[in-house]
Amino acid sequence: MLPVRVFFEKRGCAAYISHLDVQRAVIRALLRSGCRPAFTEGFNPHIKLAFAMPLSLFQESTYEIFDFSVLNDGITYEEILLRLRDVFPDELRPYAVSAPIKKLSSLKEASYDVFVNVSADSTLSDDNFLLTDDMKVMKKGKNGITEVNIRPLIHSFTVDDDDGQLILHVKCDCGSQSHLNVAYLCEWFGLRPEDYKVVRTGLYDGDGELLK
Repeated sequence: MLPVRVFFEKRGCAAYISHLDVQRAVIRALLRSGCRPAFTEGFNPHIKLAFAMPLSLFQESTYEIFDFSVLNDGITYEEILLRLRDVFPDELRPYAVSAPIKKLSSLKEASYDVFVNVSADSTLSDDNFLLTDDMKVMKKGKNGITEVNIRPLIHSFTVDDDDGQLILHVKCDCGSQSHLNVAYLCEWFGLRPEDYKVVRTGLYDGDGELLK
């Protein structure tokens, strides 16, 4: 059995489908690929499949990861990548396949680029963010809506002005223990959902290294 880690993008209209729909699309593609994925045992077997971290709805990504195993004897990672590219939709494009190096559970941090479709605003500045210790938002959870300070969850924040378009570069908590949806940061800045686009650009372990 060969363990496989797949790196893929979630772009364009794929931002409008849920993580559950992404899982369904991946499962159907794996079955069409001829890679013979490993299944669980029991009464209702299913493909052994694990994702690094679900991406929030309406967000895109250039660095998504899922793990599975193949039963093919002698198949190479290069061949697996070619087979997956043939069956995956363009919006969920696999671009690299390799052996897993670190466990998915080591995920602690993610980086994002937020493209803001409004003119420059004085509240969207590095200084405004760095001088702020209290960034309270109303966050929805299993126990209802509560007020949460998201500032401790944000590790770095910078703003670039690219020919009139603002780009926010954010690194923040991402993992099973602590996670921040960047949409809450945009909400704190007073941005409306139609004012910005979020693209996840990296997943990192506790040492700040890319998860590979």
